[in-house]
Amino acid sequence: MLKRVSCFVAVSALLSGPAFACDWPTESVDDIPRGATATQQEMDAARKKVAAYVKALEEYAACMDARPGGARDRDRAIAEAQRVADRMNREIRQFNRSLQLRQAST
Repeated sequence: MLKRVSCFVAVSALLSGPAFACDWPTESVDDIPRGATATQQEMDAARKKVAAYVKALEEYAACMDARPGGARDRDRAIAEAQRVADRMNREIRQFNRSLQLRQAST
């Protein structure tokens, strides 16, 4: 009887595993520095953090894409990844402009 219960628990864990595999990324990137005032180190750290977050969102989207009825959550993840990447790119462009101005003034 114990062996049968153990097998049931093991099979249940395997079958429920994919249900937990699609987890929305826990770390957000609301603290992207302003490109006009950020240091190179701040921008590098933000770029790495954004890249990791976007990758996690893409993995979540792929996981949701494989699920029936997961299209809405997939689309939400893709939209969030695009929003964050666009914001980071704007700040990088501003940082580069600011850097050029600082170098030109010295």
